[in-house]
Amino acid sequence: MKKQRGSMLIDLLVSLFISLLAGAGLVTLYMTTTKMQTTFLGQTNVDAQARQALNVLSDSVMDAYSYQTVASPAQFSALQAASTNSITCYTNSSGAYTKYWFDSANKQLKKTTSTNVTTIMVRNVTALPFTYYKTSGNYNDTSANWVTTTNPNAPTNAELRLIGAVKMVETVTVNGLTRQFSTLARMRNSPS
Repeated sequence: MKKQRGSMLIDLLVSLFISLLAGAGLVTLYMTTTKMQTTFLGQTNVDAQARQALNVLSDSVMDAYSYQTVASPAQFSALQAASTNSITCYTNSSGAYTKYWFDSANKQLKKTTSTNVTTIMVRNVTALPFTYYKTSGNYNDTSANWVTTTNPNAPTNAELRLIGAVKMVETVTVNGLTRQFSTLARMRNSPS
């Protein structure tokens, strides 16, 4: 009887140990799954915000208003200014504009209106270069006739009125995961 009791105690302890290991494994599996789900949902949310901000920027570039910048001879431009990390588009016939710019210090894509109202469009941006394509001056030039400006990332003032398209590449990094979104926006109201 004593041997049987000792054997039962050992069996009980072994069963208890196996149960604890199985329980610990299930808890670890649950915690890992929850962490991965949270990371995935967070990344998906960041991706959606980054894509939406790039869509808004692209739409603004495409819809930029052709504004008269020189009276005689009349010259029009849809862009007030353009550089590697910022672009300023006219928004109406009065010369109002919106500037979209990459704040590298804070890793943000920002929008500033001509009334000096600045809003953050998306955070965690690690790069946002613009590349500018000019046409020969014909409004309906095919893309085969486009060439980059003298400096592809910073057109001269004389080239601004000839800009026909802008390529935007937005890089976003969150929790060590990097995503890159790009688009080419053909301007509807340029060149003149």
